[in-house]
Amino acid sequence: MDTNMENLIPLAIPVPPDPLLEQAVGYTRKARFFATWWQPEGDEAMVSDGIVTATGQWMGYLAYVEHSRVYPGLMTYELGASDCPAEFWLVIDRKERKAFVARPWEAQKFLASQWPETPISLKPEQMDELMEALDHWLSEDRNATVGDVLEWMEANQKAVEALKDWLKEPEMTTRSIP
Repeated sequence: MDTNMENLIPLAIPVPPDPLLEQAVGYTRKARFFATWWQPEGDEAMVSDGIVTATGQWMGYLAYVEHSRVYPGLMTYELGASDCPAEFWLVIDRKERKAFVARPWEAQKFLASQWPETPISLKPEQMDELMEALDHWLSEDRNATVGDVLEWMEANQKAVEALKDWLKEPEMTTRSIP
């Protein structure tokens, strides 16, 4: 991995241990680095790792960036709002548990650089297998039930509460600041 961190601005804010922050903001993949910000279109928290960009969990995002132990380190950086686009993305190093900010285009370039650039070549029979698997996956019944939604909501609420509890512990958060 050849990631150039020169355009990332380090922050002195607490970063909770894995997976507290990730679960609370809705990042579910395994990249070392991911970013989060607020997107006015749709009025949503977003997460990205350079390959996948998705809607995050707004409750966890706001609980983190608006917390009294985090906000002072972020207040000079516009991470987006309901009425304005993000001028910076908050980038999290999941290995070192450090936080940075970067301009969106610089953050996206940095995040993309963490992934290997391996060319993919498929033989015709492999392409047929891939298309068959994709057709099967798309044809599966993927209807969520009310129970599924309630279970997801409960898990999200627990993740946000765990994040808030961690942020309340001054001795834990001060150890994480670079």
